[in-house]
Amino acid sequence: MRLRIGMRQVFWFSIAGGLAFLTDAAIVTALTNEGWLRPEVARLPSFLAAVFVTWIVNRFVTFRTGNGPSFREFFVYLLAMSVGLAVNYATYLVLLWFFNVTYENPVLALIPASLAGTIVNFATSKKVLDR
Repeated sequence: MRLRIGMRQVFWFSIAGGLAFLTDAAIVTALTNEGWLRPEVARLPSFLAAVFVTWIVNRFVTFRTGNGPSFREFFVYLLAMSVGLAVNYATYLVLLWFFNVTYENPVLALIPASLAGTIVNFATSKKVLDR
């Protein structure tokens, strides 16, 4: 199967990713700075919020899916993004475990981790939303 990728889609997917990164970073920072959660655990709520942000932007702007939002589609999208999360989270954990500076500042681990999952997430979100 060959994906047709337009520059407009790449642009808006990047915007969605940037907004998701800011959401992810803000939540991880808030949860870890307040001492509520360890950096490894703080990624779960931050990831869920970031996926919701990308779903909204990608659904209505990047891929312009016509129908109203549905719980089923969000769940399928969340599952599809979980593939990218596996790459993202594995990178995040390795950086946390091997570099003290990233454990003390989890956003520093979040940057390369987010980049690692981006390509996987573009392909999967295009497949789920651009029908």
